[in-house]
Amino acid sequence: MYKCKSKECRRIHSVYDGSVFEGYKAVGKYLVAIYMWATGTTFEGIVRQTKIARQGWSHFQKEIRERMRLQNETKVVGGEGTTVEIDEKEYGKKRKGLRGRATKITLNLWGAVCRETGEVVLKEFDKISEKNTGEPRFGPAKAEEVLPLVQKHIRRGTLVMSDRLRAYRTRIKKMGYKWEGINHSEGPYCVTRNGKKVR
Repeated sequence: MYKCKSKECRRIHSVYDGSVFEGYKAVGKYLVAIYMWATGTTFEGIVRQTKIARQGWSHFQKEIRERMRLQNETKVVGGEGTTVEIDEKEYGKKRKGLRGRATKITLNLWGAVCRETGEVVLKEFDKISEKNTGEPRFGPAKAEEVLPLVQKHIRRGTLVMSDRLRAYRTRIKKMGYKWEGINHSEGPYCVTRNGKKVR
């Protein structure tokens, strides 16, 4: 706690004012919980080990997600001379005993990270429903779903690296970007250019 010396204020403030911890007392517990969350500990595991109330931890998670969403709305990365890696992922639930793709989509995420600066953009997006069904669509993302995210969050002139999703392979260069693809069928880090393996 500290007292503001401004004549117009003179009030007692907390060092946490304006931060995600404002209004929380057991900050140490929440710092531990954040670390556990980032390293994959389940909701139940965090609540049990930190002794944080379920409602309190649920509210804290929602607040962090909302702050990240607002930050990502306007964030732009990359530029001339930089490399940005992008990828997308669908998360869902599988029926018991089934392998492979999810049978029920719960979340689609698109992400970009700049190699030089370490800046990250993470966005949730919707896959266009199948015709006349209104049901979520499974499978690779389409151009109209991911290319607007590239345009909004990556500066033109950036070297963009991605898998060989058709949306990226056929159209991204026409949008003012440089592009290199990773062909996962030849190895997790096999980079290709114009269809040829380069490293």
